Amino acid sequence: MLSAARARDGALHAVLVRGEFSAPGLARSRRDPAAPVDDSGSVLSAVAPTGELIATLVSFACHPTLLTADNLEYSRDYPGVVRDTVEEFCGGTAIFLQGFAGDVNPVFQDHSARDMQLFGKQIGAAAASAALSGLRYAQPAFTMNLSRDAVLPVRDGSPSVMLPVDRMSATIAHVDVDAKPIVGPDASRRALEVALAAEISARSEGERERAVAVRQACWIDDLMASHSPVLGIDFPRGGHNTLPVQVFRVGPMLQIIALPGEPHISTARSLRARVGDTALLVGYANAAPSYLPPAEAFAEHGYEVGSTRYALGTVERLADAAVRLAFAPTEATSDTIGGL
Repeated sequence: MLSAARARDGALHAVLVRGEFSAPGLARSRRDPAAPVDDSGSVLSAVAPTGELIATLVSFACHPTLLTADNLEYSRDYPGVVRDTVEEFCGGTAIFLQGFAGDVNPVFQDHSARDMQLFGKQIGAAAASAALSGLRYAQPAFTMNLSRDAVLPVRDGSPSVMLPVDRMSATIAHVDVDAKPIVGPDASRRALEVALAAEISARSEGERERAVAVRQACWIDDLMASHSPVLGIDFPRGGHNTLPVQVFRVGPMLQIIALPGEPHISTARSLRARVGDTALLVGYANAAPSYLPPAEAFAEHGYEVGSTRYALGTVERLADAAVRLAFAPTEATSDTIGGL
């Protein structure tokens, strides 16, 4: 509360400018490298009346796993490099928001610190360019016509959009969800043994890939069943469970939709189709329930399905709640949604 009061007291007048950038070739679907991914990102810049950037919010969807488990040093991975790069070019404070990256991995070279730095700088440079374009867009622009000895206004061709902010609201829903049926350790390990045997005896690459997907689901499911606090996951409790969904509305042209855990890119596509392409989607928000795969992924097994602790249909319930909040009256601030 004290920090919130200080932020309120230190608030500055600013213009909000929304921009987009593209970072092609840096992210891939980890289930199917040929599948489409969203290689676009968003920037939201707060521009002071003096023309300086106060802050830049950068959103991009990709796992921050350029560095792997053999790295024993504290690291922000590529999002930290994105922030540093944007602040170097633009000034002000940069904030990184992760998108729906549940099944989106970075394209790496050797998992080195150099690899991570290069990846972050590529995204950071693209985001900084979009932010700087918005910075110019927020100020009047002119050109000199020497033949007429006149200074003429220029209609800016920037794709940036200046956001009208007549009102702001934040709403949250606590959505009823079901835990995934518990598989005992003995049954889980027997399933793992069957999957390993099927992988070894596979007579085609397709058979082997299906067996590997089942094996991956089994071993991670066995690990998750331990409920170890080291995993850093909000496990469902016995009885009633809810997960939070939050929506911020910034004027009539921007909605920030925040889901917990790690939704997949297909959920991002379907959600934008329902609420509009301009929605800024944020994952990993307000709770850490691990992966939230869409219904169609459960039939494919694999790592994400084995990891999730919540039942088939959970992310669809959360998305339905997000749509409900996105179109709800702005007076609503909190709700508990069941039966969606």
